[in-house]
Amino acid sequence: MGTFFTPATLITLLAPLLANIYMFSVEREAMASAIKPTFYFRYIDDIIMALDSPPENGEIDLLQKISASHPHLTFTTSVHATKVEFLDLVIYKGSRYRSRKVLDTRTHEKDLNKYLYLPMASGHPRCLKKGFIIAEAIRHARNCSDKEEYQKKLALLSVRLQKRGYHPSFIAKCYEKVDHRRRIEYLTSRKPEVNRNIFFPITWYEGLLTTPLTTYLNNKLEEFKQLDQAWTRYDRVILSLRSRRSLRRVVDSYYAKTRGRPALETENRIKRPHKRGNREPPMCARPRLE
Repeated sequence: MGTFFTPATLITLLAPLLANIYMFSVEREAMASAIKPTFYFRYIDDIIMALDSPPENGEIDLLQKISASHPHLTFTTSVHATKVEFLDLVIYKGSRYRSRKVLDTRTHEKDLNKYLYLPMASGHPRCLKKGFIIAEAIRHARNCSDKEEYQKKLALLSVRLQKRGYHPSFIAKCYEKVDHRRRIEYLTSRKPEVNRNIFFPITWYEGLLTTPLTTYLNNKLEEFKQLDQAWTRYDRVILSLRSRRSLRRVVDSYYAKTRGRPALETENRIKRPHKRGNREPPMCARPRLE
């Protein structure tokens, strides 16, 4: 059965796309007549731009052009000569700007954030609690270009986590998994590794020669690559050995299917009287094939 969408659902799904299209036309119209910024970037409803002219004049001129032609659009602006907030970042002129004219960044934290992290007393697995702390530390390492700012963010995070019941030693062990020196690695988006091998399943038996068989299969793979380009995405063939079914496993599966009980289930033991000093091992009824 196909998927049906109501008009309200379609409007909800198309809202971001329509908003982007509309804002693009508004921005292009306004920038054609207003002061053009040095750079201008927008992500849905968050805008960042830099102006060569005094910020008050250029920013007011550009926003007045947009508001005049579209009165239903309202803007909340923050103009500053040394820093600006954009998404979850604070972009500011730090030590690198004074020496190399390079802007620094740190994590932006909103005033209304209550920091209601998952409490330690919750019934969630311990690995889940450790995972979100490590992920939060990686986010600060990725956003903070200065190591001192990164350490400040971790100190604040530790205080907030302790208020939620986390022990300092537990937090410290999570912080050991993150290193600010690996910031470039955190910033680089890594694609998931795709297994490029072919696993050939085969039942193992005594005397099986795996090396000649592996060589033969890999030679065949090279022949297939020359015949069809689709095989070039595979690197090699690897044998996947599986064990043989023993007689015990065959009997177990038989009893599990015919009598509807777990495998290797022994029947009730029969107690036999015995004398002190002449004990005999208790006997049990063995399963019998029918």
